[in-house]
Amino acid sequence: MQGSILAEESPECRRMVTELLYRTLCSDIRGRYNSCTEISEVLEAFVQDFQKPKPYLKTVLPMGTNFFCGRDREISEIHGILQQETNFLILHGIGGIGKSELAKQYARRYAKEYDAVVFMRYDGNIMETVASDSKLPIVNCKRSENESDEAYFSRKMKLSITLDTKNSKGKKTKQQRTKHHKTFFVS
Repeated sequence: MQGSILAEESPECRRMVTELLYRTLCSDIRGRYNSCTEISEVLEAFVQDFQKPKPYLKTVLPMGTNFFCGRDREISEIHGILQQETNFLILHGIGGIGKSELAKQYARRYAKEYDAVVFMRYDGNIMETVASDSKLPIVNCKRSENESDEAYFSRKMKLSITLDTKNSKGKKTKQQRTKHHKTFFVS
């Protein structure tokens, strides 16, 4: 999506515009909107949803090595696991075997399939790591002037769990939870 006019918009906005264009321009007439009224209702919902900026995760792709080769089987296996009903994956093993690089390569290869990809390095304090706006960037979520570390951490955790799990009418859907919110840890 980089270079797109929608690159800086929320994932929800990009999904709605993509669906609107697809259902308007679809070559198969059965996939198109049935009437101008239907299009108008979608556009009204779109405008209504985006009157007030909503928080969303911003992608921060990790720098990886340009000399990574092999491990295609492991990357495919990770992808297969995350495409199932699983929303959580831990990659673990002894130090120095390439777990972090494998995670970075997966993130770079499959970033377009997710609303956001955030690669955070744990610095020994989970509260400081999550509260850091550079490590966990949530657009339209800024720390209040007198907000404590604990309060900001709690607010960001609540937001990161609920982001991208609601449809345009505010209802949670299983498809959106499983498709758009995955957690992948490397230890």
